[in-house]
Amino acid sequence: MQQKVGIIGCGHVGSDVAFSLVTQGICTELVLVDQKSEKASSEAMELRDMLSATHSYTKVISGGYELLRDASVIVMAIGPTTLLEKDRMEELKETSAAVRSIVPKVMQTGFNGIFINITNPCDVITQIIAKESGLPKRQVFGTGTSLDTMRMRSALGEHFQVSPKSISGYVLAEHGESQFIAWSGVKVGTKPALELLSLEERAEFKEKVRARGWNICLEKVGRVLVSQQRQLDLLQLSMMMHVKYFRFLFMMKAKVYMPDDQLLLVEMGFVRFCRLNS
Repeated sequence: MQQKVGIIGCGHVGSDVAFSLVTQGICTELVLVDQKSEKASSEAMELRDMLSATHSYTKVISGGYELLRDASVIVMAIGPTTLLEKDRMEELKETSAAVRSIVPKVMQTGFNGIFINITNPCDVITQIIAKESGLPKRQVFGTGTSLDTMRMRSALGEHFQVSPKSISGYVLAEHGESQFIAWSGVKVGTKPALELLSLEERAEFKEKVRARGWNICLEKVGRVLVSQQRQLDLLQLSMMMHVKYFRFLFMMKAKVYMPDDQLLLVEMGFVRFCRLNS
């Protein structure tokens, strides 16, 4: 049975979704679409290059919206081109305009599958997709507060030093500033969280979970800015290395997160390896 998935937007989130789909063998065919066609093409090439190391085979291609006609699922993962300063609602003007432009083009292909939206502000964009596509409600979904729920379980697991799988309960409302933890349904193992946490502690956890994604975003952006000079240095080294090894070096930088001193050791090791094998 064919299980074809399309991803629109190959930024950090879209590429991570693609990586997970391929490594877990969730679909039989994956189509990557991005306004920068070369970006989608390079992501697809990267994923194809690692297929010999996965447990299953996934056909990975890139191209235009016409390739999404017979997709079972399309993941909307476009992001803003500017750096956010306050919250996810800042993205609305840019992402809503992009979605209103993209969805009609997808529907013109005859697509009749399921939309899963990740693009922020998630709940608003999901509603726009539903309206623009004209698809039934059962075919348009947003990830909503599912990620916030996982963050809540992770934070409580760290606090009580238990596996997040031992935490049950949900974060409700929007994926944004108005989200809240439904404490009456949260349990640590079999014990209600209301019996284990004070009112002040619950307020702290609410803020911690709400800000968790924002902090991750800011810290990742900071890391990208710091690593730009490193990338320029690597570009100079490329003139003396075999192309395929240099590309693999960049794959390591893109997929592995570690302190800069450790990362430098990885880079030096690959440079030495490339010189020996060039």
